[in-house]
Amino acid sequence: MEKPKIRFRDLSGWLKAIVMLGWISILGFLLKEEILDSNDVKLIFWGTVIYFVIKDFDKIKEWWRKQKVWEKAIIMLFCVVVLVWILIILFGD
Repeated sequence: MEKPKIRFRDLSGWLKAIVMLGWISILGFLLKEEILDSNDVKLIFWGTVIYFVIKDFDKIKEWWRKQKVWEKAIIMLFCVVVLVWILIILFGD
């Protein structure tokens, strides 16, 4: 019986998730040990998120085209809520 081959391409989503969790853990440690303050951690974290979004923009664009209208509306509403939440955290007192 032939063994199924696991391609790196199939694992890329999981690897990205693991790398992001590791990165969050490192940033949490640096914040806990007071090596970085919270604004530095926020800047580094969101910079990393933006990097991954820009890097995979073509895949995201293709995925977006396949979504139904109501799914797009829910996703956009979620994005607006997250954006407002981020702005409140960054600029709110």
